[in-house]
Amino acid sequence: ASVPPRALEMRDLVLLREKAFFRIVEAGEICAVEAEADYTHIFLADGHKAFLRKRMSQWEEELPAPPFFKISRRLLLNTQRIKQIVANDRESAEIHLRGMEKPLPLSRIELRRLRSAYVL
Repeated sequence: ASVPPRALEMRDLVLLREKAFFRIVEAGEICAVEAEADYTHIFLADGHKAFLRKRMSQWEEELPAPPFFKISRRLLLNTQRIKQIVANDRESAEIHLRGMEKPLPLSRIELRRLRSAYVL
């Protein structure tokens, strides 16, 4: 039987491998993980982005919760990096994370889950 991976600590190193390119970052430097089929976009605190062949479920198992919080099938957030949330209208909002230039869109349901989990 294989040993399940243990959750990382915020200061543990994570290897991000893209084609011939490798980057090593602390888990706490990951702002958000966004799913796209069997791949994930990793948004880093230094503004870089990585695109990896790694499923969202693998990230969920590895990244510490809290502060990482999965608000939908597509989005896992590092809640320690939340700077502000701006409601666009009743249906959507944008979440601004420290270290990311562009905000990420949030649906009404994602915003509600974040609010209920963190009493925002």
